[in-house]
Amino acid sequence: MSILILMSTYNGEKYLEEQLESLVCQEGVEIRILVRDDRSKDSTCEILNKWQDKGLLTWYTGVNKGPAQSFMDLLYHAPEADYYAFCDQDDVWLPDKLKVAVSKLEMLPDITTVPAMYFSTQMLVDANLNELGINQINYIFSFGESLLRNPAGGCTIVFNKALQRELIAYHPAFVSMHDSWTYRVCLAIGGHIVYDPVPHILYRQHGHNVVGGKKSFGRTVKRRFKSLINGVKGERLRTVKNLLDGYGDKLSPHYIYMLTNLLNYRNSFKAKLRLLFTTDFKTASLDGRIAFWIAILSNRY
Repeated sequence: MSILILMSTYNGEKYLEEQLESLVCQEGVEIRILVRDDRSKDSTCEILNKWQDKGLLTWYTGVNKGPAQSFMDLLYHAPEADYYAFCDQDDVWLPDKLKVAVSKLEMLPDITTVPAMYFSTQMLVDANLNELGINQINYIFSFGESLLRNPAGGCTIVFNKALQRELIAYHPAFVSMHDSWTYRVCLAIGGHIVYDPVPHILYRQHGHNVVGGKKSFGRTVKRRFKSLINGVKGERLRTVKNLLDGYGDKLSPHYIYMLTNLLNYRNSFKAKLRLLFTTDFKTASLDGRIAFWIAILSNRY
């Protein structure tokens, strides 16, 4: 089974080679590595050239797009493979990461025809790879919940050719993040989701990507609410519209109903009430549901 690893880099000189070493040490799988550099200003490109000269990867560059569109660009330029895996520049993959992912996906009876993706939790580590604990995930993995929050860290995602073909069939002008888009599209079109609670990646914590520890219920609700409203203005409704525009012919009537309700909820109080009392957007924890209610009532979804 061939696996194409898709890595986006940007000023990654500090940890890049350590990550690349962990990729070429993957056990029991045939890998290729395709890298897109997002206009790095440090020695990242020199490192990539060195590894390319050794025949260990292929890389290209382009205008600075940011991580989401850089990863989407990789998807659009990806050659044929049996499986695809997103990869960040600063983590370390355990040797069995891809072998475990593919083995779990291969257990699905229709893996060659039906879109499917795997993801796992992560072992959190500090900058020096000292373990900080496992990033616990509490989700129900439903389409409705996916429109509120995303459990699938891109650095753990592995997906099949059938899902890759669906992802490249439609080029949305806006994607908030490549991992949440992949997860939502897979669920929207009836694909399989495989979650692994065992970590197979050392997820380096530094700066923007730090995963917080245990918080009070009130602080957790506040954090959930902020995650719903932060980012580009209107990005969640743009995501809803993209799902309808790009995959409307593959969505179930009920999913179309759900997305349409979200798209039009600001038009009337009755539309808001439908969202407040429906179970379509149920989350695994109450804090996520409360954050959704607040976002709808305040027109901030």
